[in-house]
Amino acid sequence: MPRRTSYHIWTIVGLLCLANIIAYVDRTNLSVAIASTEFRNFFNLTNAQRGDLSSAFFWSYAFLQIPAGALADRYGVKVPLAVGFLLWSVVSALTGWTDLLWQVFLLRVLLGIFEAIITPGGMRWMRFNIDEKHRGLAVGLFFAGAKLGPAIGTQASVYLLQTYGWREMFIILGFGSLVWLIPWWFMVKNDDRAIETAQIKASGTAAVPFADVFKTPAIYGILIGTFAYNYFNYFCLTWLPAYFVDHWKMNLNQMGWFT
Repeated sequence: MPRRTSYHIWTIVGLLCLANIIAYVDRTNLSVAIASTEFRNFFNLTNAQRGDLSSAFFWSYAFLQIPAGALADRYGVKVPLAVGFLLWSVVSALTGWTDLLWQVFLLRVLLGIFEAIITPGGMRWMRFNIDEKHRGLAVGLFFAGAKLGPAIGTQASVYLLQTYGWREMFIILGFGSLVWLIPWWFMVKNDDRAIETAQIKASGTAAVPFADVFKTPAIYGILIGTFAYNYFNYFCLTWLPAYFVDHWKMNLNQMGWFT
């Protein structure tokens, strides 16, 4: 463990939790947009096109998770996460200047690419900076952000969309989140690779090859369980707002609260 105060370490855990909240805000703002009449009419969206836009993020996000984890292993967490955060915030904001459907689709694909770093990067930082006896708490807080994000993001998106419009909603949420980069850059050290090397030397054992992970039966239960959970979870995050508006004829305020 590096010589840091407990306050410093848990502040960074808080930053990671906040980054996860912001990531999920940027994932759910489109769900609010495609539920609104203004956005749907501007792009003349069919239900199939709404489905394509909702899926675009996940097509790139799914396939970039493992490469993003490898990137964090090779270069450390600080810089890749900062760059990813910067780029995903910018592409989210750029949605506010789109005029064609393919532009929105492309930006959602790019959002999936740049957000792929958040989970493997956050988990890696906690692995090498949090004592094992407190790691479960840290991980719990980190993933609580994934639940707070949609709760906060849906309400914030509804408010901004109704107050300013869908373009301003994307711009404000995207560029406004860039403030997060300031404390992250000045508080976090780029030393997780050095900590990893020191731990391996101290243990006297070599690192476990990646392929050995798949020799553990538990990993298949984890993969299947995660697949089943996320199918329903992301169905709710992408289609639930539109379902409340289209089927139950809720206004956007009601939809925000129920979502």
